[in-house]
Formats: sequence, structure tokens, C-alpha cells
Amino acid sequence: MEMPASARPMEEIEAYKEKILETALDIVSKEGFLSLSMRKISERLAVSATAIYYYYLNKDEIYLGLQTKGFEQLYARFKKIHQKKASPVTKLKNFIEQYLDFGINNPYLYEIMFTLNTPKYADFVGTELEPVAHLEKQTALSVAEISAALLSEIIASNPRLSKMDPSHEVVILWTSLHGVVSLINSRVLQEVETNMEDFLESFKSKLVAVFA
Repeated sequence: MEMPASARPMEEIEAYKEKILETALDIVSKEGFLSLSMRKISERLAVSATAIYYYYLNKDEIYLGLQTKGFEQLYARFKKIHQKKASPVTKLKNFIEQYLDFGINNPYLYEIMFTLNTPKYADFVGTELEPVAHLEKQTALSVAEISAALLSEIIASNPRLSKMDPSHEVVILWTSLHGVVSLINSRVLQEVETNMEDFLESFKSKLVAVFA
């Protein structure tokens, strides 16, 4: 029988919560988002459904956990680049490359984060899950904030870009990147582009050129 979370050391609790998230993501990747349920997770882990509820209130909390996990990973990639000694434009190029790499190589997690109509913070205001949803939103915003900080550096160093609003430019940049990732993950772009490597190099160069 699975030991209740309250009887486990904190490290074990966090490790098992991570295991639940990994299992949930695997179910989504193999069976689709709508197939995810607490029962299926418990079956995969060979425990009772009650055991899963020791760690997560419901399926919505698992969605929020997956979204938070994804944004933490993306933020970590950006932070590592931002801390390196390089020109702001070079860092931007690396940001773009890392975003594409993350989205293309983590398609199911990316879909939960950006594409599917999964629960959002506004859905949980006034509920038990509001603190969890707030954490997810703040983690997501941290990705936008570090991106805006980098664009602010670029804009400040180039008089030609002085009229640009960093926050506005982040949204434009993000929508461009999201469009390409979504088209690649849905295998639509591959239908019209015969040389994906060349296309991506051209795409990245054109995005960076706006700020160079």
C-alpha cells in the first residue's frame, strides 16, 4: 500500500510528486490530453487512486504542476544564457534557439503550456488552488520578464530602436516563435518546407536582425 504523503520525509514527497507529473505527461503524450485522469495515473504507478490524492487535490492541480514545471525549465535556460558574458544581441539569438529547442523537443509539455485550453489562474481565484495557480502564473511571467530585460538592454544600446517598447516586442517575438513551434509540432510546416534546417536558420536570423 502506498504510504500517505504526511508520513514521508519532504524530499520523498517532492520526488513522488515529480514522479506523478512525469507519469501524467507520459499519458498525455501517448493517449492525448483528454485521456488524463487520476485513475489512469494511479494505474500506471500501481497504487490506489486515493494515494494520488495525498499529493494532488485533483487533475487541475496536476495540469498546473506540469505548466509550472515547463516554465521553470524554460526560465532556467534563459537565465543561464543571460548570466553569460556575451553581447545582448548574441544572447537574444541564444534565447531564440533555446525556445525553439525546448518547444520542438518537449512537444507535449509545450502543448500543455501554450496550446491547449488548460486551466489558467483566473479559473482558480477564490478556490483552494489559487496559490498553486498563482505560482504557475508567476513562473510563466518570469520567462517574459527576463526576455523583456534582455530586449531593454538591446534597445538602450541602439538609438535606432529607441521607440520600441520591450514588453510589446517580447509579445511579438513570442508569437512568432510560438507559431513556428506549433506548426513544426503539428507537422504542418514540414509539408511546405523541404529543408527545415535552412528554414530555421533563416527564421532565426530575421528575428535577430530586427534588433541588430
